Amino acid sequence: MAERPLPSLEEADDPAFWAELHPETSVGADDVPPWRARGLDGDGAIDLLGLLRVEGHLNLPDVFAADDVARLRRLVADVAGRGLPAAFAFVYDEPWRAFAALAPLLAAALGDGYRAIPDFWAWHVAAADDEAGWRPHRDRSDAVAVDADGSPRALTAWVALTDATPLNGCIYLVPAHVDAGVRTIGPGRDVLRRPQDARAQPAPAGSLLVWNHGVLHWGGRSSRRAAAPRVSAALQFQRGDIAPFARPLFDPHRPPAWPLRMWLLARVVLGYAHMTPLDPAVAALVRGLSARHYARVAAAAP
Repeated sequence: MAERPLPSLEEADDPAFWAELHPETSVGADDVPPWRARGLDGDGAIDLLGLLRVEGHLNLPDVFAADDVARLRRLVADVAGRGLPAAFAFVYDEPWRAFAALAPLLAAALGDGYRAIPDFWAWHVAAADDEAGWRPHRDRSDAVAVDADGSPRALTAWVALTDATPLNGCIYLVPAHVDAGVRTIGPGRDVLRRPQDARAQPAPAGSLLVWNHGVLHWGGRSSRRAAAPRVSAALQFQRGDIAPFARPLFDPHRPPAWPLRMWLLARVVLGYAHMTPLDPAVAALVRGLSARHYARVAAAAP
């Protein structure tokens, strides 16, 4: 199959271009309902908050409906197949719909005024020996990630769009209550002194993983023996009553408008180049999007 060319800057900045590629999903719709989500409210949610304070993470299977998951999985796979970072799936409304559905759990954990942080990504980790998820890291310093009782100040929500297994690079992490076995020797430099403290997080498609920003975590190495790629997406959130961890914070209940959406996308793709290196042609395209929208976003900022 011939390799499909990258979109031009004009194409990449045109909602109609993306809508034509995937007519089954919207781009910049005014009224976008959230996905259906199961098990995120009621008495069960209270139990989850207790676990989150102690262990710093949750792994919840069967949260999302199979048809929603399949639609977003196709988007991520198509974007990756075009030579673009998989995060370009966030051009569409679909991933924003997924994370809007988490409102009951996120409001319970972070407060009703919680906000979305401009840090998000999608992954398409191929079933190959030389592929892997992101290396071990904390989303933020563990010193600012939680209150004294372990209540989170910020959370990452991660959605499994295919079955995530040890063979295709599932998430691994160190639960918060055993983090004493990790020695931090500098920003981004953590030494796991007790390897048995690491906990694999296999997750069937439709699962939700949540962790506070002080949890040390990473994506495992994939294998050519894996049954399928590991496809997933994530978005970060924080409490609304504390200073922003990153700017601009935005409404977690609706997709960002087009200029802000494209600027945020360019921002994260360039900002995470140390985790996912960019092809020079892709880097040039993303820098063009960033430059085009910076002035518009700055003018609209409060």
